[in-house]
Amino acid sequence: MVGKIDIIAATGALLIDTGDGRLTLVYSQEVSCRDLRRDVGKEARTELRRHLEKSGSHGLETVCITQRAVCKHFGEVFWLEHSAAYQAVSRIRIGELRVPASLLMEEDARDGDELVRREALFRLRRGEGVLVFCGVANVRAWMKRHDIDFESHQHLFVEMSGSRNHVGGIRTSARQ
Repeated sequence: MVGKIDIIAATGALLIDTGDGRLTLVYSQEVSCRDLRRDVGKEARTELRRHLEKSGSHGLETVCITQRAVCKHFGEVFWLEHSAAYQAVSRIRIGELRVPASLLMEEDARDGDELVRREALFRLRRGEGVLVFCGVANVRAWMKRHDIDFESHQHLFVEMSGSRNHVGGIRTSARQ
C-alpha cells in the first residue's frame, strides 16, 4: 500500500497516511493567524474530517505533539478522554497521544497546553494511550510527585538522546 503525507493548513500539522487505514497527525509548527477572527479549530476539524472520510478512518491512530506552542486549538478539535466537556460527536478521537516530557513536567501551562497536559497525564495514569518522549533525568521524581509508579509505566517513555531507549538508566520498550 502506498502512503502519503498531507499538510493540514489550518494547524500547520502533517497528516501521514500509511495507506493501510492508519493516520498519524504530527503537530510540528504553530500557524500564525493574521486574521484573528478566523476559526482555526473549526477549520482544522473540518479538514481532518475530510481526510478521515477519504481514508475510511474513524479517528487518528497517533497524534504527535513536538512542541508546546502547537497546542492552542487542541481542545477545539479532539475528543479528550480526561473530561466529558471535550467529548462530542464532532470531535476526532486519538488512539495514542505522543508528547514531549517537558509538556507534562512544566507547570507554566498556557492556551491549549494545559488540556494536552491533562489528557497526557490521564492516559499516563491509566497506563496506555500515551507515549512520552523524554531526555529529562528527573522523570522518576516527577512521577513520584504525581503518585504514578515508574516501574509499571516505564514502557510509556522513550529516551530521545541518541539511539538508546531508556529512562533513568532503565531500558524501556518503545512501541514500534
